[in-house]
Amino acid sequence: MTEMNNAFLEIEQLINNSLAELNISSTDYLIERPFDSANGDYACNVAMKLFPSAKSIASSPKELAEKISNIIKKSISKNISKVEVAGPGFINFYLSNDFFVKNMFDVRDLNGFKLSDKKISLEHTQINPNKEPHIGHLRNACIGDSLSKILSFVGNDVTVQYYQNDVGQQIASIVLAYNKQFIPFKDVSLENCKAVLEWASRAYVDIEKRMESSTELKSEKEEIQRRIVAQNSEDSKIAISITDAILKATLVLFGHLSIEYDLVVKESDIIKNKLWEATFDLLKASPAFYKSTKGGRVGCWLVKMPMSDDKVIVRSNGIPTYTGNDIAYHLWKFGVIKDFKYEVLDWGTQDSLLYATDSDNGETLNNVFNSAESIVNIIDTTQTYPQEGVKEALRVLGYSKYADNYHHVNYGFVFLKDANSESSVVKMSGRKGTVVTISTFIETLRDSLLNQFGSFSAIDEVVFGAIKFELLKYDTYQDITFDISSALDQKGFSGPYVQYTYARAQSVMSKGDIGTSSDYGGAESYSFGLNEFELEILKLLFRFEDIIFRSANESAPHYICKYLFDLSKSFNAFYNSCKIIGSEQEEFRLDLTLSTSIVLSRCMKLIGISSPDSLK
Repeated sequence: MTEMNNAFLEIEQLINNSLAELNISSTDYLIERPFDSANGDYACNVAMKLFPSAKSIASSPKELAEKISNIIKKSISKNISKVEVAGPGFINFYLSNDFFVKNMFDVRDLNGFKLSDKKISLEHTQINPNKEPHIGHLRNACIGDSLSKILSFVGNDVTVQYYQNDVGQQIASIVLAYNKQFIPFKDVSLENCKAVLEWASRAYVDIEKRMESSTELKSEKEEIQRRIVAQNSEDSKIAISITDAILKATLVLFGHLSIEYDLVVKESDIIKNKLWEATFDLLKASPAFYKSTKGGRVGCWLVKMPMSDDKVIVRSNGIPTYTGNDIAYHLWKFGVIKDFKYEVLDWGTQDSLLYATDSDNGETLNNVFNSAESIVNIIDTTQTYPQEGVKEALRVLGYSKYADNYHHVNYGFVFLKDANSESSVVKMSGRKGTVVTISTFIETLRDSLLNQFGSFSAIDEVVFGAIKFELLKYDTYQDITFDISSALDQKGFSGPYVQYTYARAQSVMSKGDIGTSSDYGGAESYSFGLNEFELEILKLLFRFEDIIFRSANESAPHYICKYLFDLSKSFNAFYNSCKIIGSEQEEFRLDLTLSTSIVLSRCMKLIGISSPDSLK
């Protein structure tokens, strides 16, 4: 049990004992961590919450709080230094320095804990295979990668999925471009994947512009689309070759950024596996699902929506809508629809094992990837309404349990700050060709670092750290303007600043004699008082577990970014103000440095950032 849990349980027991002494039976109250430590390390609303039923004991919530706190003060251990009443009746608890020092050792072993133990299906990135990934896609991938790490850290079994739309309208455009050869290109093999991706990005923009003034090309595209969906033609074979090559190039890029997946789900396999047909049969058994016989929706199948217009699930031509297909896909994730077959995607794009759906030649894996208890989808804010539609449709169709465990993590757009003005670039658009690709973006930041510092061994780690931290340090729903100078600032709210702090801590420890024991003999082990710099770090180390809990519960990696920055600032203030090596407090200060470096490293890992020992 961690020191944080020990403190919470002790405070809870003290409060319950005081209530029993006052003959108050209810335990309906909250113990919380105040944002401002001036209000204590824990605060409780018990007096305000229970006052209505305790008016015979006290004339006000504040008086009740005083009575409770007076009883508590008789029994507190050395973990608690002070208990006081504040405001209208809050009871604030202040933990002792001895407690914080004990936690400094305890936190070193905190490499995961049980907040939850659900089987979670987490899907992110979902790039249409017709263009090079841009920085908006990278934000999606960074959020998903970080959340998968955070949710795993707190005890969940997380499977990371990549959805490959290999039969969509964009693919038909690419196949049309390949057939027409307006931009000559023939080799669409896996071995040539990078060139395929670069060609497809240019060819897609070109063919879309040509179709704006050509009804003939539009008609050809529609026919190609039908053949791709039917999956029995030369066009469908070309589509598979192109989309596989683009997928490999995309996975190579993300693998270089240490962003990995467990499963690629191909839309073509969803069609082959007849997910929609199986779902349609299930839906027809629901009284909330009906076929319209009048009005403008004659022949359509709809679901009754209690708070809005009924939603079309199947068009009059028999083709399911986006919502219909998504209902089928997510019923598979929850294990309601029969499972796929799978193959190992042995492309060398990542270190861990990667599977892909393969309805033709795959093997059965007995619900390894479906039967999720909870679903998390990382999809941009423009898809909030459709995502809510799928969720509510599941509910009214009788799948309330699944709707309750269907979570959409939305995120805003990414703009680039113009280095020569205060304006920002337009929103990314593959169709218009107005994108900043991830590859170009990485090279831009690398060149900026080279111009500032010259070449050094950890340059890629710093570049990737700068990008990921900048994309994750904001609340996900916010639009962000990426400022390269801010992202690379080694003295600001940035990845390089945190990495620099970690490297500084490693340098300090390399010069001192520090053991590996996590034993703590009590306050007498240190015969000196703590100064403000040491105490600030100790209090931040105590918040580590709380920050991870909050990030997991709210799907919010930005809390970890802010925590990393605060801990780095505090350590650097300590480093600049307190002599470490050769001081009378060397042993303690090295212990403090070690605990800080461990927590920094673990938090950086949770947001996908490496922790180099040196930035030289």
